[in-house]
Amino acid sequence: MPSTSYASIFVAALLCLPSTSTAAPSSSSSQDQPVVRGTLKRLKRASSTVDEPWLRGHRDYLKNKYHPGSDSKSPAKRQTYGSNQIFNYGADYAYYTSVSIGTPPKEYDVLLDTGSSDLWFVGEDCPTCANSGRPTYSSTGSSTFNTTGSQPFGISYLGGDVNGTTAHETVSMAGMTIDNQAYGVIHIFQEGSLPQIVSGLLGMAWRPLAKLGIPWWMNAASKYQWNQPLFAIALSREIDNPAPLASEPGGSFTIGTVDPSVYTGEIDFIDIPNGWNTWWLSPLTAVTVGGSVLQIGTQLAAIDTGTTLIGGPPNVVDAIYSTIPGVQKGTGDSAGYYFYRM
Repeated sequence: MPSTSYASIFVAALLCLPSTSTAAPSSSSSQDQPVVRGTLKRLKRASSTVDEPWLRGHRDYLKNKYHPGSDSKSPAKRQTYGSNQIFNYGADYAYYTSVSIGTPPKEYDVLLDTGSSDLWFVGEDCPTCANSGRPTYSSTGSSTFNTTGSQPFGISYLGGDVNGTTAHETVSMAGMTIDNQAYGVIHIFQEGSLPQIVSGLLGMAWRPLAKLGIPWWMNAASKYQWNQPLFAIALSREIDNPAPLASEPGGSFTIGTVDPSVYTGEIDFIDIPNGWNTWWLSPLTAVTVGGSVLQIGTQLAAIDTGTTLIGGPPNVVDAIYSTIPGVQKGTGDSAGYYFYRM
């Protein structure tokens, strides 16, 4: 099997970030965001087949996401750092990890999403999930499950809505535990909104995007004394693997430290623009294509581990692909995409 290569993805600004993308919590209005600088290599697709429904659904979701019309009271504890295994599902289709919830704890796989801020699980009473094979969440038997003040909860997608109710529970990941963490239990779920292998989603973006209060990672940053004020995500690539498994070990998630084995070079810290502590954003002014630098004006690039696409303003995308020989524009369900052979 080919050796593993790592790449984190900037989405909505047409940039691939190599090695580890790292997020650093801060109390100031301008948060430091580390970026590893390195060299990208062009990767070949394992298949040239175009799945048009997949293209349409992911294009519409990306457009909708970026261009749309209770803190823990537990005694403070200390832990310098923690880590979690990440899995690569469907040959770079999605990346997920595991969290434990409840007392006694039960473990569930969740999509790790730096493009949103809430934690939610698909509940066992979801009628559309009965025959899907999806592992669903159950609060049965947990002594810390709390529905006091429960309210309706929902997120809208172009492909459908997910709706449920809020609750509070003990949630643990990477060796760090938050009591009374707010989360959602989804009762109405549109299949296709989430990879079938996972039970929910863990949002790792900032508080202003959250509907349920303080995100889990921000609670962990407040409760624990991290060795370094950051978290890091390394994502593998299986695109060169001719026979990938449905789910492969796919990288790592670390809190309070960076794994030096997954990147080379130095880490530069880039401030998130003032007033934009929503997604993990970085200014982007130019793209290098075939050794030539293309100025694209001042754009903001969002680092989103929950989206597989690289997207941007139509005029910028068109300018980039116009520099690549043999490019063809997609039509119909493929409109907005560009195709070329290497």
